[in-house]
Amino acid sequence: MKIGIVTGILAKKAVESYLKESCFKVEVISLPSPVAALMSPQYIAKMLASKDVSTFDIILVPGMIFGDTFPIEKALGVPTFKGPKHAADLPVVLGMLGKIPLSKKVPACELVIDLIRGQAMEEFDSVRREAEKLSEEATAFAIGAGDERIFVGRGSPMYLLAEIVNAPNLTSRELQNWVDYYVGSGADIVDLGMLSGVSRPAEAKTMVQAAKAITSKPISIDTNDVDEVRAAVEADVDLILSVNALNMKDIAEIAVDTPIVVTPVDKQNLCPSDRAKKIQQIEENIAMAKSLGFKEIIADPVLTPTLMPNLTESLVVYFEFANRNPETPILFGAGNVTELLDGDSVGANLLLAGLASELQASVILTTEASCKTKRSVSEMSTAIKMAALARKRSSPPKDVGFDLLILKDKRVREEAFDPGMEKGLRVLPKTEETGYQADPKGCFKILLDRENRQIAVFHYSIGQLEPDALIKGDNPAEINAALIQNGLISSLDHAAYLGAELEKAKQALVTGKSYVQDQPLFQ
Repeated sequence: MKIGIVTGILAKKAVESYLKESCFKVEVISLPSPVAALMSPQYIAKMLASKDVSTFDIILVPGMIFGDTFPIEKALGVPTFKGPKHAADLPVVLGMLGKIPLSKKVPACELVIDLIRGQAMEEFDSVRREAEKLSEEATAFAIGAGDERIFVGRGSPMYLLAEIVNAPNLTSRELQNWVDYYVGSGADIVDLGMLSGVSRPAEAKTMVQAAKAITSKPISIDTNDVDEVRAAVEADVDLILSVNALNMKDIAEIAVDTPIVVTPVDKQNLCPSDRAKKIQQIEENIAMAKSLGFKEIIADPVLTPTLMPNLTESLVVYFEFANRNPETPILFGAGNVTELLDGDSVGANLLLAGLASELQASVILTTEASCKTKRSVSEMSTAIKMAALARKRSSPPKDVGFDLLILKDKRVREEAFDPGMEKGLRVLPKTEETGYQADPKGCFKILLDRENRQIAVFHYSIGQLEPDALIKGDNPAEINAALIQNGLISSLDHAAYLGAELEKAKQALVTGKSYVQDQPLFQ
């Protein structure tokens, strides 16, 4: 197959460098346009008409061009499709030819991503189905009921438990919004975290009922308070967290048939810091639970934060407990680390999911209790998939079809700067900002509707304190176009300002960063 790759002047070298290893016969066609993405289909068709393209089986044009490739194909008589947006993705796209149907409208890199991710999702679903089948046949037990129940046992799939911290402080509507958000983010179990040192059984019952009213996913409660446990059991809670030597006998009287999570806390309500004593205490607590009639038990050796007291020490406890108790399912509390780490949660969640998978944990717990851990549930859901596929393939969590590369890229996609491009050009001096100049058409207030993942732009006419128009969307270019088409912008500097602010707002939606108008997104 002979393939023609159309590009512009500036990108030619980059395109040629990425095509060196191609197994296809490829010819780069550089057209006299500096920026490839700005070429129109009509321009490409006109420029190629003067060249002999009859020997090509297909032609790929830059994926960023506006419009579709039909006019080019019609004019040349050669099948023409959109290639990738970036030259760096050409090897991947060419490697997938024959496996993906190229498009005249959609950039090839997007088709490749969708295909790879779809295949990875099918493989993950297969891994989980096989593991669940084995779990059902072995010593695993069910949490929840109906189609959304899960089977927990050592060697079972790793399930994601997302905790709503300080749940009693929320209204029923707020609680349901959190439940809906967590389920949409990939949670397999939603946990209601109660308030430490305060007994609120009425709220416990109401919250379990409210959560179960909007999802069939299992609902758990995290509390040391026996009265709150009793109320939650009356509402058919599916799992009880933080059962220990101090409250176990009382909980057994009201919830012996409900799955529980047992911690190493002793009868003095203390968790041993010594490694050997901690393992001994959780083993004693599990033995006590079994003697009281509990049959469905998950162990939580308690993961501790980095440095204070000691993450490595707690990982050793997990490792030794897992080896000594190969039949007992384990809960891995990743949120204990991410919430006490002033760093982006993305990489931390992937690393913690990998550690949990190595320990064969059955349940991994995370939270979104602070701004810095926003989107942690979604991140951990992806991390679990990556860990599962890596384990199946006996490989690191790399090139598995999913990734958590949000702030950094896997490959360099930008066009390299060539100092020679400056030669002979008139260098324009930088100009200081002239200060705020009011647009006669009015001003705008930009906010984020995070619940619906949209940018909200409110228009204010000059001298007015209340907005008179609203435009919402998630595409900055479309919003800006709508503002111009509706006659709400009259100056070039205002249009440039809005373009910059809208793109900043979009990045805040994607990354979870706080958006403050007129302030930098990254300090």
